[in-house]
Amino acid sequence: MNPTDNVYCTQNDNIYSADSYEYVSAEMLDTGNSYGMLRARGDAPGPWEAFEICNDMTAGYYYIISQDNGLVVTGERTFTGSTYGELRARSTSVGAWEKFSQVCNSDHTVSFIQQDGGMVVSAEMTYTGGNYAMLRARSTSIGPWEKFYTDYSDC
Repeated sequence: MNPTDNVYCTQNDNIYSADSYEYVSAEMLDTGNSYGMLRARGDAPGPWEAFEICNDMTAGYYYIISQDNGLVVTGERTFTGSTYGELRARSTSVGAWEKFSQVCNSDHTVSFIQQDGGMVVSAEMTYTGGNYAMLRARSTSIGPWEKFYTDYSDC
């Protein structure tokens, strides 16, 4: 913890879907609007599955950093249709779209809620191909697709 700004970050944290038990990966080989897309599709942890989950205890929010590219995870609020709210590791700073609340569920899973808009992060398990299990801040309630485990969660 940095005593100056009261931000605590975990390192080498893995996030995985409680529904599929697949690790969340930041897609570093994708290009354009898919670069850095988060998907719950990894069989084992590796460089694309390592994140820092940071808690700004003073301001009351969390943010997530991909350790592979060092960029902050953003919930894309200007995307439309099936990519609305897509999570991507692509920002160099923490703004409104990068701030999340963390909810501890009764089954010891965690859910993430994008503070700008109040949408819960879902893993889109019915998507296919390159969008399979895309993470999106788009749900209004917490169900199986909105529950995750992390290595260092307090839940």
